[in-house]
Amino acid sequence: MACHPSSFTALDDFAVRVIRHEAEKLGRRHGLETERVCRILMRTATDANGRPLAAAVAGQDNLSDGLLFRPSLDDALRYLPPEDALALFEREDLRRSDDRESVTSYLDYHLAFFTKP
Repeated sequence: MACHPSSFTALDDFAVRVIRHEAEKLGRRHGLETERVCRILMRTATDANGRPLAAAVAGQDNLSDGLLFRPSLDDALRYLPPEDALALFEREDLRRSDDRESVTSYLDYHLAFFTKP
């Protein structure tokens, strides 16, 4: 399956080019197939507030509120072998994984105030 936006959301051409460019950079950095990385980035693309990208409308691109990839494949590749990271991102519910990561970060930060010296 090619990295095509219609499989994921109604992205405009500019957003597709930006995501593909990021996939190429990440693929080169980690020695990964661009198409696999691109499909993952299409699934994990969010705006700067962590919301799924809005559908494109005339006169406004999908990236008007910024672009992040959550959860981050790049971060996962720092801890997992490449094939394991790719497989995880290809089969898991990534929104649910991102929610768990957010809760863990929140608890980690707030529970630090309750530890004894």
